[in-house]
Amino acid sequence: MTIYFVTSGAWGSGTGTPLAASQVDGNFWDVDQRIGTLAADLAVGKRIDFVTYTDTSMTFHYTDATTQTIPLPVMTMHYVGAWTNSTPYVIGDLFTANHGFYQVLENHTSPALPAPFDPNATDGTTANNPLYSLWMPLFDTLDSLIDVTISSPADGDILVWGGTGGWINQAPTATALTLNDLTDVVITSPATNQILKWSGTSWINAAFAGTLSGLSDVSITSPLAGQPLVYDGSIWANRSAADLPILNLGSASGSLALNLQTNEFVRVQLAGNLTVSLTWPSASTGRFVRRVIEVMSSGTFTLTWPSTVKWVGGTKPVLTAGGTDVYIVYTYDGGATVFGSTAGQGYS
Repeated sequence: MTIYFVTSGAWGSGTGTPLAASQVDGNFWDVDQRIGTLAADLAVGKRIDFVTYTDTSMTFHYTDATTQTIPLPVMTMHYVGAWTNSTPYVIGDLFTANHGFYQVLENHTSPALPAPFDPNATDGTTANNPLYSLWMPLFDTLDSLIDVTISSPADGDILVWGGTGGWINQAPTATALTLNDLTDVVITSPATNQILKWSGTSWINAAFAGTLSGLSDVSITSPLAGQPLVYDGSIWANRSAADLPILNLGSASGSLALNLQTNEFVRVQLAGNLTVSLTWPSASTGRFVRRVIEVMSSGTFTLTWPSTVKWVGGTKPVLTAGGTDVYIVYTYDGGATVFGSTAGQGYS
């Protein structure tokens, strides 16, 4: 729509006559439309929708689907070794000194010799900005611990608690330490050959019987020549018969290594044809090592033994179908030579 002016000027040529009512109304209408359009554009204008971050940047995502990525300042730090005199240091340098790991806070050059490292040094300005910040202590010796003071240590010195002064070194005779000085030990009228035993609350001195039956986990009752000492699950006791634990290997087929190192009796259930190898106790050469092997079969399967096993008459036993067979194998040279015999077959 055209805007009408009465006079001429920077806005253009005027009509030179008073405006008609329709021209005045048109001017107002035109301005009203322009203001409405501008207000609508501002309301729907470009705005920040959301922001994402990474370790090194942040990205603004706008409502018009455009983005703007701004890099973030990243401080670079690197280890420069132990602190030394007359050395330029820059912000971010890391160094070791005085049993600590320090960060450089201000660019500077360390003082010349003989000035030592000063962890509280400042930049010398009116603000007295610190040059260093302790990251972490590095305790590599006893003396570097804040509660330990070592003075002229001598061979045999011990550390004792000195109260507010922390731990200090001194000769053992200076403290007259004994077993009875320990908080969990109670010594009463000690006698020759007594031992310390746990009473449930502390270590106490007591007489030692000097026999197996004097031990708290051993019970000896009328021992007979040749009886072994057997653990029954709660205590060691003398027995005329020792019931050996069984190694039950469960179901097997294909190839199986029979571990004969820890159990004298081994059981295996065949689920198919099986080839076995034998593992004997190490360093058993010169010892008579005997094992009993029970083989249970639920079908017509074959059992193949190692070639080192020698059988009576040179004939290898045939596995009983659907039954239980028991074999005895023994060796005297660590498994290089093995003798086998059938204890029984067809148990059902």
